[in-house]
Amino acid sequence: MTRTVSYKELKGLLRDAPAQTRQRILKKYFPDEVAAEHQRELVKLNNTRWDRYHGAPTANDSKPYRIGHQELLRRASRTLGGTKCNPSNRHHHTVSDFAGWVYDLYNTSRDRDALTRGKQGELKVHLRKKRIPRLGHGSGWRPLYIDPLDGKPEALEISLLTVHGRSLYGAPDYVFKNDATGTVLIVEVKVSDRELWSNGWPNLRAQLWAYGHIDQFMNDTKNTVLVGEVWTDTGARVSLHQTLTWHLSDPTFCAQNQQLFEAYQRWAETSVASGRSDA
Repeated sequence: MTRTVSYKELKGLLRDAPAQTRQRILKKYFPDEVAAEHQRELVKLNNTRWDRYHGAPTANDSKPYRIGHQELLRRASRTLGGTKCNPSNRHHHTVSDFAGWVYDLYNTSRDRDALTRGKQGELKVHLRKKRIPRLGHGSGWRPLYIDPLDGKPEALEISLLTVHGRSLYGAPDYVFKNDATGTVLIVEVKVSDRELWSNGWPNLRAQLWAYGHIDQFMNDTKNTVLVGEVWTDTGARVSLHQTLTWHLSDPTFCAQNQQLFEAYQRWAETSVASGRSDA
């Protein structure tokens, strides 16, 4: 006499099997249960993400990044004296260029493989995001901008931030607005296996600060919340690891990134004036 094994029992029997094997077998015998469970996980993840978006601003004192702001400024000043700093490319007019320059202040070399893995992981998160249910009716939030990631994004002008007299341009991952409160939420996704810090990485803070000045959003908001969402990619799945939030109304946050950007402006202008080969 045979006995029918339930979905829960089969999951238990397969708990030590490789993840892909486990999923393949479960989908074969219990496709509806797998789909329903997956949908519940997506809803739970979506709620978790939004709960964290609305969390308290990120603290800077519990475990701050290993290199402080004054040291970054000191290193930035050295780039004006001829110390090589590798820019993202030769143009200097994108937020990625600025963030890449900040990254190079505290990393002597770029791990290209890690950058590639990060981009691949960000695409996985993006595709997952598209399948996560939107917030329910009455939430008040609506999307203003979504970077396709798998295609060329629309570059948005930042006329308040200029290099060589030309505006910076940037493309954040997600931008939402709450019409009831006038709040704009800018989200940047990162996938990394690096150590996490209570105040994030300097290049992430600089990147989000710059995005917060995009003309289209600055002209249509009462408050701007900046979110850095850090995920880990194990290959089989991507998992939400850390959510960092800053407010554009925070004077210390803005002053520090403004100082870095002014140093970047001086570096870029000096690079062009001296005919540097990496400019």
